[in-house]
Amino acid sequence: MEATITIDHQTGPRWGYRLGLAGLFMFALFARMIPSLAYSGVLFMVVGFIGSLPYTWPTIRRDRLFQLLCGFGVYLALLTGWAIWRFPETAPLQLKDAWSLIQLFLLLAAAWWLGAKESRITTILLLAMLGFIVKSLYVLDITQWLAIVQGQIRVGLGMNIVPFGFYCATGVIGLILMASRFWGSPHRPVLFGLRMIAWGLLLGLLIEGVIVSQSRITWLALVLVLPPLLAWYLYKTLRHFQLRHYKIFIVGGLTTIGLVTTVLVINLNTFKQRFMDERNTINMMLDGDFSNLPYHKESSVGVRAHLYRYGFNKWIERPLFGWGPGSSKWLIEKQAQKELRQWPHLHNTYLEVLMRLGIVGALFFIGILWLLLRSIRRAHLSGRLPTDLYLFLLGVFGMSLIWSIGEFRLVHADWHFYWLLFGGIAYTYALHNQRPQVEEC
Repeated sequence: MEATITIDHQTGPRWGYRLGLAGLFMFALFARMIPSLAYSGVLFMVVGFIGSLPYTWPTIRRDRLFQLLCGFGVYLALLTGWAIWRFPETAPLQLKDAWSLIQLFLLLAAAWWLGAKESRITTILLLAMLGFIVKSLYVLDITQWLAIVQGQIRVGLGMNIVPFGFYCATGVIGLILMASRFWGSPHRPVLFGLRMIAWGLLLGLLIEGVIVSQSRITWLALVLVLPPLLAWYLYKTLRHFQLRHYKIFIVGGLTTIGLVTTVLVINLNTFKQRFMDERNTINMMLDGDFSNLPYHKESSVGVRAHLYRYGFNKWIERPLFGWGPGSSKWLIEKQAQKELRQWPHLHNTYLEVLMRLGIVGALFFIGILWLLLRSIRRAHLSGRLPTDLYLFLLGVFGMSLIWSIGEFRLVHADWHFYWLLFGGIAYTYALHNQRPQVEEC
């Protein structure tokens, strides 16, 4: 006797569905405010996802990203075992960072519970931004505000300074590209005005966060990514609008320009100081005088140049498979020049991946990125992913690729949360693009 069973994306135990959604919203809201609760949210998502596997397995097992992640997991396990056997003293570091990399696989759970639903995605993004801003304001020491604005103090407001600036820059791109969603309909002028004021305040706070972090690589990534995306967005949207819509965008555009100009003028000293600090180092590099580049902390460009050189040389020694997932800190402490041994990593994600995992490991990361970008591209072409959200995701990936030249956060909790959020959003459209599966029993 034959029967057909239709496997739908929301088929599964009700407790698993509710637990997964609760975990998703917990994770988004508390990722910055209370990390322990965010981890609880991730756990809820994973438990709900596992509980639904008997029903969702026909979809998951055929998924290309799932298959690629399984392959990467096997490679990572083999490489970790080899590194521990070859360098026994690195065992704790190898296991710790291997576990950190494994946690990146959890984006599948986030992607599943997002359900490729636009309303759910925008709610999650709003919760994540509000949680981030509330925690940042909570830890801000208002007595230091003048010194911060004048560029005398670099702040991360409770987290590492450079990623703090990067996450603020992500919020800036999101608020600008998705401004019309935030403003709502102009048919209710009072509510529209209040929303625009709230939007302006949030945008001003995030721009200020980008500036006071004094992260030049973040500034560079934002300047390179935002203008072309904004131009693309205006080209794709304004040509279809009526006259009354142009008036809204003119008001919003003038508000944005005025706000950005004000913030930049207030922080002018910060820009001058940060760019003047490295003038001599950059001149040395332009002249090809790399042997005299400084090692001290005050010259981050000089230190990075030495670290990059060292990392490249170590990768060349083991180009295919690298030294192991947790080898970076050990190699720097044991084999690098004395002046570099205080640094835990190379401050470059690409060199870190090559030195730790080799070319083979780097190819896995390239494959993962390709699948994420293909997912949002196809979703946009099919009309399932709107232009503003599509461009925002492109901005996230574009900024990440540029920012990774000067920073490394792949094995840190804050980046795990960032990856789960945006990797999950990007891949939810691929994971929920399957037609209902039919099985015979």
